[in-house]
Amino acid sequence: NYVVPVSGSIKDSEDKAVYAQLKFKSNDTEKTFITDSNGAYSGNLPPGVYDLEVKFSNSNLLLKDTLINEFDDPIRYDYTTEDVNIEGIGVGGVFVYEVALAFSGARIEMKYDDSKILDESKISIYRCENWNFGRRVCNTDWDEIKGEVDTVRNLAKVNVTSLSAFAIGYKKNMYVDFNTDKEEYQLNDIIKILGVVEDDDKKPIPDVKLKASIPETSITASTTSDNSGVFSLEFQGPDEEGNYTILVVAEKSPYSDANKTVDVVVFRSKKLSLVLPESIKIKQGEKKSVETSILNLGQTDFSNLSVSLMNVPEEYYILSEDTIDQLNAGEEKKVMINLIIPYDAMITSYTGKFKVDYDSDSLEEQFLLSIIAGEKNVTENVTEIPSGSRFPSISLPTANIVLPDFMGNILWIFLIAVPSFSISVWLKKRKDKGSIERQDIKNLLLDIKREINRTPMKRRSRSIRKSKKKRKSKKS
Repeated sequence: NYVVPVSGSIKDSEDKAVYAQLKFKSNDTEKTFITDSNGAYSGNLPPGVYDLEVKFSNSNLLLKDTLINEFDDPIRYDYTTEDVNIEGIGVGGVFVYEVALAFSGARIEMKYDDSKILDESKISIYRCENWNFGRRVCNTDWDEIKGEVDTVRNLAKVNVTSLSAFAIGYKKNMYVDFNTDKEEYQLNDIIKILGVVEDDDKKPIPDVKLKASIPETSITASTTSDNSGVFSLEFQGPDEEGNYTILVVAEKSPYSDANKTVDVVVFRSKKLSLVLPESIKIKQGEKKSVETSILNLGQTDFSNLSVSLMNVPEEYYILSEDTIDQLNAGEEKKVMINLIIPYDAMITSYTGKFKVDYDSDSLEEQFLLSIIAGEKNVTENVTEIPSGSRFPSISLPTANIVLPDFMGNILWIFLIAVPSFSISVWLKKRKDKGSIERQDIKNLLLDIKREINRTPMKRRSRSIRKSKKKRKSKKS
């Protein structure tokens, strides 16, 4: 026959008194203690094994098979709905139980604040194994545990073998949003993603694990959001044409998983390139071959390509081929432009176009073709001397000279005067030999005079003095 002193004080983490009723019950004993305004209680209790029920204002704690052989302030309790911010959990109430007694099991009933719960159908019970009582901080993750939720009475019930901090609430949703840098990609293009992760309150969520994938392929990529909830990803796209869906999944406990999809199109690129000189110079009467290249820089094979040359006279060129049967991706074909310029071609420039037609599309490249003066065929025009003359044959060069119309007469005078003057000089050198007949010379000079008189210009002729009355010769 002896008793155990029972005493203690129950206060929350802010050192405020907590109302509680402690009921000890065994086969032959039942005794109750109630805290006063300071949260204190005291009394005596026979030693033994009891079921201890502690009733708080917002919860009940039942400890089964509790051994009572000493009892010196072994109970601490805390409750809040405002001061605890649990990432990823919408909190309807946090309950903390710390008891320095041996017991076989515990049953807890916790009354949550339904005004803090957006959707009671999503309520869960969470547990923190390492709780800091004074700071109201969980030093580990909140783990979801099994329990019963009575949404009519706003009660959550759980059976445990050890005590700690418990939270009644719901998983907050994550919302992941992202965009790709393009809607269409070529085969094996790099796909870039930029996005952000937020919660129900539009607050950014850091350290979220994100995984991107393209279903029905082996393409995957992963990253983590930064402190602003922003993330970016880069990965190589599919190597086959088609319509694809990019799936991004966001995961972070205790948030609910989130995902989003974006559709993209992957196609084979079509890209042809032409390589040819920007400028081609060629002389009159010259032949030249100019090499051009048609490059398939895309990912598509082409067939039946048509090659043509435009804005250049057709008689000036011959293409080595005007049709290319097949041009595969990455392949190069060469086409020769064989230029054949006539001797009498006009000296001018052409803005030519080298054109390739393919798959209802075409590609053009301009070039400048300049025809410059070249060597002409020179023919000899022989001026015949009257019969009986001892003059040697004189060959006069001919040239195809294009001059304005008003220069025509002057030109003819020049062409006749030059050889006449040359003959006169030659005759002067031979006048002392006396071997040339006067009448022949006179006839020749009269012919020259008649040719000069046909032109509109006035000129003086040179006469040859053979008589005693020597005449003076003058140049025109």
